[in-house]
Amino acid sequence: MSNILILGAASAIAQATARIFAAKGDRFFLVARDTEQLGMVSDDLLSRGAGHVESAAADLTEYN
Repeated sequence: MSNILILGAASAIAQATARIFAAKGDRFFLVARDTEQLGMVSDDLLSRGAGHVESAAADLTEYN
């Protein structure tokens, strides 16, 4: 079981990749701008077997 950090977790490619790892029971920390989308992605990964999912909303284009 691995711990996986995904930045830009709302993107289609990030979600498709995460689903592969969720099936193995891996744990995730997701970061994206859209909190609603983060919730949907988190729920999807848990339903696909993820061991644990944490998330945080952040706009990483605003770096200070």
